[in-house]
Amino acid sequence: MSSTMPRSLKTPRRSPRRVGMVLIAAAALTLAACTVPSNAPEAYGDAVRENFVTGCTGSIPETNNTTTSLAPTDYCNCAYEAFEALVPFNDAERSDSQYAGYPADAPTFTSFNDELSKSDDPASVWSKLPANVQERLNSCPLPAPAPLASTTTTSAGGAEGGATSTTAAP
Repeated sequence: MSSTMPRSLKTPRRSPRRVGMVLIAAAALTLAACTVPSNAPEAYGDAVRENFVTGCTGSIPETNNTTTSLAPTDYCNCAYEAFEALVPFNDAERSDSQYAGYPADAPTFTSFNDELSKSDDPASVWSKLPANVQERLNSCPLPAPAPLASTTTTSAGGAEGGATSTTAAP
């Protein structure tokens, strides 16, 4: 009996399949560590204000010769400041001392925005905001509605030969 062992028993051979699986696993771990960062804001700031005011005013770039005007810039800036002062931006900000006392079941700025964008009933989403937030938003300046235009017509000869005047809104 020989004291030498066959080479295959001394050094385990690595199969190409096994090496390939290890390389794939290593590549997957490397890719997982290199995730693409999100460009979504994580807190209130200039970009959030700009996007909010743009959406609020409807000052979105013209498309097919159509523009929309939703609310005045003063109102939208005031509304943004109300959210920034009273509503946590996201769940991570709920613990900030600035938002102490904010109800746990009330929406954050991001969840409110998400719900609003998906809802067919904005009033139901609005009603989820705490009363103090709604009051602050309601105090933001909106211009008085423009009076309805009226038309006055005068014709000679009424029932007794006098003038008749009619005023109607279009």
